[in-house]
Amino acid sequence: MIFYHYTCLEHLEKIVDSGYLKLCESNIYPPSYVIETENGVGVTDEYLEAKKAGQPIVDENAMKGPPVVWLYRKPLTGKGPDMLQSEGVMPVDGRLFPVTIDKSRVEISVNIPAEDAQRADKFFRKHKTPEWWLRILEKAAGSSKVRDWYVIERIIPSEEWLEIKDRYNNKDAIKQGNSANREFNYENISSNRK
Repeated sequence: MIFYHYTCLEHLEKIVDSGYLKLCESNIYPPSYVIETENGVGVTDEYLEAKKAGQPIVDENAMKGPPVVWLYRKPLTGKGPDMLQSEGVMPVDGRLFPVTIDKSRVEISVNIPAEDAQRADKFFRKHKTPEWWLRILEKAAGSSKVRDWYVIERIIPSEEWLEIKDRYNNKDAIKQGNSANREFNYENISSNRK
């Protein structure tokens, strides 16, 4: 069955070099400093104090759920959802500049056995994810909903990749120069399309 995984240009070379899509956070639990209150959702006092003091924020729920590779059943169209945007910094001439990293720009289509993937809504239900947290995830997802997302609890090796493209210009993301890895085995990808 065909699914789609998304990443940023900045991660592409590492993914291609490794030869697989790695497992990451499943987000089945909200960050430990995000809480549901009678007035909605908020953050803990400890979070606010640490942020004000410039101390690192510790998420005790990070990686508590099973690691997964996130997939979509249908390709994304238009602007990427907020959940696939992250803030970062880029070094230029010894200085750091803030940037937004678009984790929806590179689309990697994969062909995996249908029974290996599970719909995220069922995955979240199995792990008793709070409904209020699912609403927050859906809000950050733009037009997609939890039932549109899938997870797989294993890596996805390059033998299961079909295509790697830049969503913004519909061209091959590696061949157009977004990766220094020119030795990538396109024969493997071509044979996966059969």
